[in-house]
Amino acid sequence: MLEALKFVQGAVQRNGVTPELEHFTIKDGRVTGFNGYMALSAPLPLDIEAMPKADLFHKALAACGDSIAIAMTPNGRLHIRSGAFSAYIPCIDKAVYDARPEGESFPAPKGMAAAFARTLPFIGDDASRPWAMGLSIAHGTYTATNNVILLQLWDGHGLPTINCPRFAVAEVARIKQDPVEIRIGGGSISFLYENGRWLRSQVLATDWPVEMMNKILERPSQPQPLPEGFFDAVDKLAPFTTDGPSSPIHFTTDGMTTGGPGASEGAQVAIEGLPGGAAFRLKALQLLKNEVQKIDLGMHPSPCLFFGENSRGALIGMQF
Repeated sequence: MLEALKFVQGAVQRNGVTPELEHFTIKDGRVTGFNGYMALSAPLPLDIEAMPKADLFHKALAACGDSIAIAMTPNGRLHIRSGAFSAYIPCIDKAVYDARPEGESFPAPKGMAAAFARTLPFIGDDASRPWAMGLSIAHGTYTATNNVILLQLWDGHGLPTINCPRFAVAEVARIKQDPVEIRIGGGSISFLYENGRWLRSQVLATDWPVEMMNKILERPSQPQPLPEGFFDAVDKLAPFTTDGPSSPIHFTTDGMTTGGPGASEGAQVAIEGLPGGAAFRLKALQLLKNEVQKIDLGMHPSPCLFFGENSRGALIGMQF
């Protein structure tokens, strides 16, 4: 039972705004969580119908031993017993979600969970650019941007063009297993897993500016491997920055510095092969640690194109 609850717990609302969304729905041998945007469902071997408070139900089962008895009380609470342990879980009777996976069926691309985990840090959270708050799935690629870095992976998948919201990408990454089937239709995308489990999410209605993204990524470039010790130098400078993730790391012909060219403050690391006068946000450089095999830093102040394993992207610098 705990395995099923761990699968669905990501779709339970916890902000107290809509109390009914803080409850699991147990019905027809399944447990389903729904937070208003996304639902997760898994088989649960219980022949009852109830909507228990999700966090208390999960905690009660975690406190149980191997032998568990669960029953509804006359006053509508869920009674859980296991040895000397006993707990009563409050329930509600307001149905809030009954939709299932729907739409056209597609085979799930191999490595989808890993691709979602890889792109998740690059998906934006800026509500003024709602299209960037999702992962673009189109033409065999996955594309994400946080307005500073644009990252595109490709695996040749055959899925139709959709904008998958960040919260659904995060859940697929959390589950760490590839789905076996994808269904798309009715404004939703569903990820179907082995053993009857599924995740259904709305898709974002905002379309990606594909033409603009392609113009950025298809410019001529002369990418080169980064100098040896590049990311070690970034990590050494991080404690000396003053503006957190947005702090600038300045490049000089002698290396990197947190204080700007010629500054007597901050910290410096000597390293050869960097273009003097360029600057980039600390967090952006840290995010690229496992993505860049080659990059054209000489394109600064225009977006600098980079290439990795089955990927390409663009890094936007800073100007002073």
